[in-house]
Amino acid sequence: MTASPTNLPSILPSMIPTSTIPSMHPSITGSVVFVEMSTLVFSSLSNAEIDDIVRDVERAFDVYPENVLADVDYTISGSVFITLNESIAVDKEEFVKALEQSIADGFDIHPSNVEITSYDTSTGEATFVLTYPNVEEALDTLESLNDEDTLSSLQESLLTSIDSVESILLSPNYGVYANVELTVDATNSGNVTLATSILEETYGNDWILISDKVFITSLPTTSPSKVPSLTPTTRVPTAPPTITGLVVTIEVSRPVTSELSMEKSHNLTMTVSSAFDVAPEEVSTDISYVSSGSLELNIPHGMDEEIVADAITESLAKLLDVHPSIVSVSAIDLDTGIVEYEISSETYFNATEIQSEISGLTIDFLNEEIQQLLPSVSVENMFRDDEIEIVLSIVVDASDTTDVAVAVNGVVDTVGDDGYSISTNVAIVTSSPSTSPSFTTSIPSQHPSITGVVVTFTLVASNEDMNSTELEILESNIVSQFGLTSEDVTTDISYGISGTMSLEDVPDHIGEDELEESLVDTIANILGFHARDVHVDVDLSTGDVTYSINLDDDSATSAAIDTLNTASFLSDLNDAVADNLSPLFISSVFVDDDVELEVIVTVDATEASKNIAEASTNILEMYEEEGFSVISTRN
Repeated sequence: MTASPTNLPSILPSMIPTSTIPSMHPSITGSVVFVEMSTLVFSSLSNAEIDDIVRDVERAFDVYPENVLADVDYTISGSVFITLNESIAVDKEEFVKALEQSIADGFDIHPSNVEITSYDTSTGEATFVLTYPNVEEALDTLESLNDEDTLSSLQESLLTSIDSVESILLSPNYGVYANVELTVDATNSGNVTLATSILEETYGNDWILISDKVFITSLPTTSPSKVPSLTPTTRVPTAPPTITGLVVTIEVSRPVTSELSMEKSHNLTMTVSSAFDVAPEEVSTDISYVSSGSLELNIPHGMDEEIVADAITESLAKLLDVHPSIVSVSAIDLDTGIVEYEISSETYFNATEIQSEISGLTIDFLNEEIQQLLPSVSVENMFRDDEIEIVLSIVVDASDTTDVAVAVNGVVDTVGDDGYSISTNVAIVTSSPSTSPSFTTSIPSQHPSITGVVVTFTLVASNEDMNSTELEILESNIVSQFGLTSEDVTTDISYGISGTMSLEDVPDHIGEDELEESLVDTIANILGFHARDVHVDVDLSTGDVTYSINLDDDSATSAAIDTLNTASFLSDLNDAVADNLSPLFISSVFVDDDVELEVIVTVDATEASKNIAEASTNILEMYEEEGFSVISTRN
């Protein structure tokens, strides 16, 4: 090896860099939060502006300056429409790589700064993103995208790699976006959820913010889990919502064969803005592309639906090499064994890649993965939907809208003409978070037993009980206010217990997810409940554990509290964890005095003879006066 470089250093990095040298220890360990911010700019951010952002992050997370790292770049995007000679076969993956290299050559930038985000073989449209260190270089490229010489250079470069290219058309998107990626060492931060909420409140009007929290250890586990727990839970209260008041959610979907253009997305936002008579800033849109399919399973009688759904979700995530948060089981029929699933992607291109991966799955692969979790379940058949569906979730702050019903109908009529399927939801959102956030399941609801107009009331109170007589009075009040019959009203009650535990001598090799799962199973077994009724959140940095138990019976709740307060429970708990978590020791168990009552009332208001809005308001005011926190929603 010489000290002198080669005459012609390689422009391209090695495709698969390998080394037997172990990776360095990460520069940050513990709780780490990644915050991505982006906004339209016309000049590069100054050092002072970046410093201001970093200081705001430091204040929000209550950390020292060295605990926040900022990385800034600038991006432009657009589409390339390419006509290929149909008589010459082209490999899609090779074509995308050749296109990225050609764009890099044409604009004289490194290929690592070029990303093809989607490519539709049927239309020939490929979307791209180019990354630059400053706005000036990005603007120079943006101006050259409409230049004939640039187009010729790009076509010439592409022809040297793929001779089937006949013509190329460039269509750039407007503007340059600044992207600030912040890495926060939040190990010693207090409330991460509150901190991110403060940032959203500070920058949400001008910036798009995305945040993610992870826990990084100084050394990897021997076999790190690739798939996180499917239903992470927490007793930390939810942050105040960014929108309060009357909030309308509109979900539209339809099959697509290409990425939704920025122009069409903008037009959709303006349609909603106009219908609700609000500023475009009051409308937010989330876009995803969904690949779907179904499985035919042999499921033993009596198996729990949630367990099957979790196993399918985890197995598909592992086999397709995706995060389980984008995999969902949309329907399960335990009698026929038919399971329908969906996988969401941020881009159309990613959705096509996932669809291709699904095509490569075999029944044997699926059986091998699923039977590691559920040995008695087997896959008999599998099907993949050919279509990719775009799903747009549009949220509108309609607090100042005069007539929400007219606005919703206007959007439905306009968007429905474009072939979209549409669903809407209207809710009143308060600024105060619930003391104990509601817990969710990864299993979606079955096809609704009620169709038409459905109103839901959620009543929450601490240390209250609602006996059968009081429930009958509640139902009677709703029947009277809405002009319905008792058959139109259903109720569901749950009681929430919460508390804390203190851990000592936690083994270094145990991660939070593994420890939480073990504690959930142990607590459920001792108390005689299903694991889905128990939720645990562990903070390894402090050894603190928060737990909650949700039950549908008042007497069972009282019995559980009595058991939790006994010394024998703590002893049984330590005996159980000693078997597989030694030398872990639980030094104390504390049970909160407050038990949270939650009553969910579902009203089929389709045949209501009285004004639904007035009836909802009357019920809400009636039970708020009795000390309940009440939320009312209407589909």
